[in-house]
Amino acid sequence: MNWKSNFALSATYLVCFILIAAYLCVLFAPLDVCIEYKLYYIDKALVEWPGYGGLHCEFGDEISMSASPNDKTDRHAGHGWSNREAGFRWSEGEQAHLYFTTPYKDKMLIAIKMGELLCTGFDLYINDERAGCSADVKNGILLCEFLGESAYEDNLFDVRFDIHNPIRPCDVSDSTDTRELGIPLISFMLLENTLENRLNCYEVYDLLSNDRLECNIGDTIYLGRNLAAPGQDPCGNGWSGSENDFRWTDGKMAYAYFRFADEIPQKIMIEVGNTLCASYDIAINGCVLIEGCNVKNSTVELTGFAEAIVNHSARLEISINDPQRPCDISDSTDARWLGLQVVSIRFADY
Repeated sequence: MNWKSNFALSATYLVCFILIAAYLCVLFAPLDVCIEYKLYYIDKALVEWPGYGGLHCEFGDEISMSASPNDKTDRHAGHGWSNREAGFRWSEGEQAHLYFTTPYKDKMLIAIKMGELLCTGFDLYINDERAGCSADVKNGILLCEFLGESAYEDNLFDVRFDIHNPIRPCDVSDSTDTRELGIPLISFMLLENTLENRLNCYEVYDLLSNDRLECNIGDTIYLGRNLAAPGQDPCGNGWSGSENDFRWTDGKMAYAYFRFADEIPQKIMIEVGNTLCASYDIAINGCVLIEGCNVKNSTVELTGFAEAIVNHSARLEISINDPQRPCDISDSTDARWLGLQVVSIRFADY
């Protein structure tokens, strides 16, 4: 019986050894997993699971950081970003990361759109190579060049913001916000490294942007707070805050953005209230339609712009000639550079 007992004991030891060896192999053997899995589950570098292939970017893809439920805003965000807000996302702290993958190996451009900084500045690194800084920001966009050959494993790129002196709103105002805020990031986009994109990246970014109000023929968009529908704000840069029945332009240029879901309208009607400027010009996607306009308390009709529409998207551009500050021409303390009041914008067929 002894030999049987010894055999059973030896067999038990052998099975245990095999199980332990198998466990150690599973525990220490390198895992063949996708980069999204590695960054989220293993490295804990991403704040949200992006899905398989969710970090992939193509040229012209705009990655928005808005709080809109239609935006996949968190998939590229690493550590250093606060919660999403309407139209942007604040960096929080002295460092913030974005991650993306792309298979291209040549020189590329990344255009990063942001609002007004609260920090004193920042430096930007792509895979630890310095690519730009806050001094390079023009018209709210930072354009940086980088090499596709510098990609990490699995074509990964790590965009790192080193933020100088972020500010807590509670230290400079009556706010109770204790976050250390620096950069209000709106979105970013990859572009081919062409001369046209270098010279006109701001134009290209605007025309490719998906951050615009969807409209149809027959729609009327009101800019005053009394009639404006929730979530229907087409205004970009160059506007003051909404007042009861209108919205003032503020500065020398004002922009509004639209995307036409179905047919492109043949006519755009802009209801104008009072004006303070000498005159104004109006264009669609760079195509000038009216110059030296003096219309006020009436409607301006735009036609002949259909060929200027790109991908069913339109950028309304109002150029204000000689805007005025009320404080310079009256007893008012209003220091805004006002041009014209826009009451509404309506899209129509002939």
